[in-house]
Amino acid sequence: MVGASGFGRVKSVGCTTVAPTLIGGFLLLAVYWPLPLFMVAPTLTGGAFWVFAIAGAIFGHSAVAARVEPISYFTKSDLFVLTVALVIVRSFVRGVRLG
Repeated sequence: MVGASGFGRVKSVGCTTVAPTLIGGFLLLAVYWPLPLFMVAPTLTGGAFWVFAIAGAIFGHSAVAARVEPISYFTKSDLFVLTVALVIVRSFVRGVRLG
């Protein structure tokens, strides 16, 4: 489906997902080139998961709601989960100074 600007789904996915993935992959390869392959391979193969995001964005069904209502940004449960996650990460990371 092409919007009023003539910028369709495939072009927008190309600009927002495909191009940054390819450019970022080549930049990572250039930066990590001196390292051994076992240190570079996980970073590069992690980019393969973007294939699923690209396919979903191109071929996925877009559900356009007739009326969009604003939602609250943070709920108490969001803040609770954030606090628990920060405590867990902070307990696992020793030696990193926060201040």
